[in-house]
Amino acid sequence: MTAAAVLGLPDRPNRQVLLAVELVDPFARTRVTREVGVVAVGLKNPPIVNASGRFVWLVEERAWPARILVTPTDGRYAAAIAAAPPRPADLARARAEERLLRIQLRPARGYQPDQGITGIRGCLRATAAPNARPIAGARVQLAWSDPNGDWLPPKPLPENAGADDPGAPSPPEAQTDADGEFLALLRRVPPEALNVDNGRMTVRLQFTRGRVLPETRATPAYSIPEGGIPATALALSWADLDPI
Repeated sequence: MTAAAVLGLPDRPNRQVLLAVELVDPFARTRVTREVGVVAVGLKNPPIVNASGRFVWLVEERAWPARILVTPTDGRYAAAIAAAPPRPADLARARAEERLLRIQLRPARGYQPDQGITGIRGCLRATAAPNARPIAGARVQLAWSDPNGDWLPPKPLPENAGADDPGAPSPPEAQTDADGEFLALLRRVPPEALNVDNGRMTVRLQFTRGRVLPETRATPAYSIPEGGIPATALALSWADLDPI
C-alpha cells in the first residue's frame, strides 16, 4: 500500500492536508467514525471525515496541534487524550505516515465485545461497605497466568512528573469510570502464551492508582471461560486487594 493510500489521498502530494487521525477499535479491529467527537487543540477548524474513515485537518498557516482530544458520546469507549505527532520539518514534502496518528480506543462499560473475547465486568469501591465511595480513574488490567505461572502483562511502571496532569496523554489501559465501573478485556494473546485447561483460563484483575508514584493491587486468581464474559459483575474493594 502506498503512503497516499494510507491517508486516502491522491498519488501526488496534497499540500492542503495537515494531519489525519485514525480511531481504532483494538478488539473489533475496525475504524471508528460515529458517535465520537475529535478536537485538535491548537487548530481553529474541525476535521473532515474522509472516505477512508479518518479525521482530517487542513493546513492553517503555521499552526500545528498540541494534542488530540477524543470524546465518545454513546458509552462504548472511554474519552482519550493523545499527544500530536511531531510537526514534519518540511510539511509540503512530508510523507503521509508523518501526518497520520493512530489512536486505539479503550472500551467503556457500554462496549459490547464480539463473541470470542475474554473479559470481566465489575465495580471498584474504596471498601466493602454498602455506601463506600467508588474508585474512579484506576487503570485496569486483565492479567493471565502463562504456562510458567507468571502473570502477564506486568503492572504499569512509574511515569514522568507530568503524567498525573489532567491534560497528559491517556494511559493504554482501561480505567474505572466515575461510578467505579469497568470492563476489562483480554487483548489477543498467542495461544501458546496462555494456560488453558478444559476451556477455562486463570486470570486476575490488576488495578493501578497514580502514574508518577503508582500503586498496584490485584485480586485473587479467577478461573473463567476462555472467550467469554461472566454474566455476574464483580463487586470489588480496593481495601481488600493485595499489593503487588
